[in-house]
Amino acid sequence: MENIINQIIKYGRKVEKYALISSHAGNISVRDSDSLYITKTGTMLGELSSEDIVNVSIFGEHPNLKFASMETIVHRAIYQTNNYNSIIHSHPVYAITLSLLLDSFIPIDSEGKFVLGKIPILSVKNSIASEEVASGIKNLYTDNKVVIVRSHGVFAVGDSLEKAFYYTTVLENSAKIFYLTKLWKKIN
Repeated sequence: MENIINQIIKYGRKVEKYALISSHAGNISVRDSDSLYITKTGTMLGELSSEDIVNVSIFGEHPNLKFASMETIVHRAIYQTNNYNSIIHSHPVYAITLSLLLDSFIPIDSEGKFVLGKIPILSVKNSIASEEVASGIKNLYTDNKVVIVRSHGVFAVGDSLEKAFYYTTVLENSAKIFYLTKLWKKIN
């Protein structure tokens, strides 16, 4: 348990350091058998302590749900239908920008193409902490490591937080390259 909490704290700092969130946005979770450790709602990922992380069941009710991130509904749905061990939910600016302009995103840079391939963009009416997102997102990880929820953010999965973080940063770098290339072509 202590190692899981330390990993969440470590990657919370990295997500903030890489400017993938605003001050109190985003959340991180790690699976532990039939439960998950997740950041509490409203925490600052860049300044997490062990008190900012709670353990809840992946299935059914749990007393800590009232403290857990409001996006726990989405994390639970992903864990219930996939074998990944870690999820990072972030709000990277360029990826979200592209979600407002495209229906899916295919990176044009080599790393993005190789690592991520075609990235789905989930369009829903209620994009924050909703059953609609949970229901729509859970089956999109068959061939994907990241899904962008239109106008809201990114849910990256991995066998470890390091992998989920890697996929998040590759996505944001690819989104920047795509956006800047399109902008350059438009003004020249």
